[in-house]
Amino acid sequence: MDHIPPPRYDLAEPEFMTPIVTEATRGCPFRCTYCALNIRPTAHRCRPIEDVIRDLTAVDRLPFHKRKTAMFYDNNFAGDMGYAKELLREIARLDYWAIGFQFTFNCLKDDEFVDLLQQAHGAMAFIGLESLNQPSLYAVQKRQNKVHEYQQMFRKLKQRGIVTFTGMMLALEEDTPEYYRTLPERIEDVDPSAVLLSISIPIPGTPFAREVEAEGRIFDQDLSHYEGDHLVFLPHNVSADDVFDAYDRINRVFYSWPKILQRGWRLVWSYLRWGKGAARLVRWALIALIFLKVSLFERDHARQKVYAVSRKNRAEVKARLAPSTVNARPRAAPASPTQS
Repeated sequence: MDHIPPPRYDLAEPEFMTPIVTEATRGCPFRCTYCALNIRPTAHRCRPIEDVIRDLTAVDRLPFHKRKTAMFYDNNFAGDMGYAKELLREIARLDYWAIGFQFTFNCLKDDEFVDLLQQAHGAMAFIGLESLNQPSLYAVQKRQNKVHEYQQMFRKLKQRGIVTFTGMMLALEEDTPEYYRTLPERIEDVDPSAVLLSISIPIPGTPFAREVEAEGRIFDQDLSHYEGDHLVFLPHNVSADDVFDAYDRINRVFYSWPKILQRGWRLVWSYLRWGKGAARLVRWALIALIFLKVSLFERDHARQKVYAVSRKNRAEVKARLAPSTVNARPRAAPASPTQS
């Protein structure tokens, strides 16, 4: 991770609103079975802090307004908490309007880390919640997520004016129709600013893919369908109808105009509490724009992509529901909370 040359941000397409995109770390210390990082697990690695700061300041060739926002695309920015805190202290010295970060949910338990995020111009946080069903999380070894803590931890970010984007997955192994029926309301209780929905993918080489392949449950080998919009395997407890109906209902409820406007109004009050003068207004305007673009993108993506394939995908799944297509070999129950 040493000796990486500074990026040429000026070569990015001019229509990109935030060309300053970088990484401070690679990898993740966790072993979620669906994650591509666990095809060949490696140690979590960190770049020299001075190199990261150099990348954030090598922006002279950019227009002024594009020098003020940045995004860290680390798999897990705070995989090494000590390193993350030290880096955030240095970033806080820079003259930025808004910076986005990606990290795992467990990091929110550290109040000092959350405070440093705000001090380091943190305006956005992407966090993979993946599920609001604890058995589904245990089944994919995502033990760092505790569903009963979601609402409290997200409140910490909102109290500091940090907008929360979260990833959610459907068709996990312990999902049930009952869970799907309550999911839209439970998401509202957690109150993320935006939800990026995906149907779980058995990425070839991951432990999750090896499990479902060994049980004969993968029916679609077309890798162009492994993008989160298609159902390519047979889940244990839910049907294709259950999965797509849940996707439909969540999207239509969460991204209805009344709900978007309600969340936008809450963002207004949250952001006006932070910063001073023009900087505060610019920061709010940026986040409001990003919030609206993400909300409309997710709503339109579901209508144009997911709904378009759902009818065909449902038929494909049902055509493969003959008993001979699925190995009925019993599987181990997911670990209980007392084992995590």
